[in-house]
Amino acid sequence: MQEKEKNKIKELMNKLGEYLRVRGTKHIVFAEKIGTSTTTLHNILKKGLIPSLPIAIEIEKKTKGVVSVYDWDSTQDQEESKTHKNNHKHD
Repeated sequence: MQEKEKNKIKELMNKLGEYLRVRGTKHIVFAEKIGTSTTTLHNILKKGLIPSLPIAIEIEKKTKGVVSVYDWDSTQDQEESKTHKNNHKHD
């Protein structure tokens, strides 16, 4: 992984963590809302795990776009990103 990608992931980790902190949202509650485990959410927030496309979509929905699925584009498989964009052209 290149330095630029690492910095992007760190920025997204901080952005999501700050969103949860400011709103006083507990990790267990947010994990349930996005359909994942607290372990997975912890790994996204603290270890730089890139969420799957379905989880990234849920993060976008639950943060009302503050953390967009497109934010993860530079870290996601390009084919997954294209699929998501094509599926949302009609939204």
